[in-house]
Amino acid sequence: MTLKQIEQTRAFLICVDSLKGLSDTQKLVDEMRAYYGKEFIVELKIRINNTLDSYSSNYCDRDKRALKGFLEGYLAKQKNIDIICSILNQIEESKSLKDETARYNYLIKIYHSYHGKIYFDKIIDFIASAPKEAIKIQGYQITEEMIFGLITKLRLYANELCVEELKPDFIGTKQEINFQPHINVEATNETTLNMSILFDDARQQMEDLGLPDEQYNVVMEKISELETSIKNKESKGKRWQKVKDCMKWLVEQGIQVAGVLLPVLIQVIQ
Repeated sequence: MTLKQIEQTRAFLICVDSLKGLSDTQKLVDEMRAYYGKEFIVELKIRINNTLDSYSSNYCDRDKRALKGFLEGYLAKQKNIDIICSILNQIEESKSLKDETARYNYLIKIYHSYHGKIYFDKIIDFIASAPKEAIKIQGYQITEEMIFGLITKLRLYANELCVEELKPDFIGTKQEINFQPHINVEATNETTLNMSILFDDARQQMEDLGLPDEQYNVVMEKISELETSIKNKESKGKRWQKVKDCMKWLVEQGIQVAGVLLPVLIQVIQ
């Protein structure tokens, strides 16, 4: 199951709670049937009692319970669903941060919740571990860009948790024996997979931002250029030059775009 599928299923659950009658229920059922295809096997009253006269509020409530049961069961198939949903809730929480104090408290919570699971930048390490007085002396501010960077890392980690379910389990087989070449290949494949997830996630976030068409196309081209640089295994010198050029361009793109692309640039030069 992909992170996007989990997010869509959670969105459907929210819609179920707000259903108020025949029209709402029919529309949602049609959307779910189109999205889940053959997996969408649910006994619903609306399939038989599908007129205003025959579809009572009691039937609507029964259908809501049936739809929620299907959606919750669908999510339950994901091994790490509780952690993934917690991450998505924290990403949603970031949208309500109003000032620097709220951003600071959010940064601290995310850092201590995922320290050791997510790689944090040195600035985040310092802010999360130093007294507030030391932070003020150093002149650090908890910016929106920092929060966007944290969100990107959270989404990447959630993606990795989704991917874990797709990895084969070799326990109890001959492949359990780890020779060094196998370890190297596995590490290379995992790194490639993680980078692919990073770029795909950046593209998805750009779509969610609702940028003007012209800017959207330019940003997508830049993401593809950076991804090609990684896939072609260019030297760090060449990648560093591209990142420097990109940083100059990024200043003109605004805070939201910068928040999505900064973590990508950091990975490109590592």
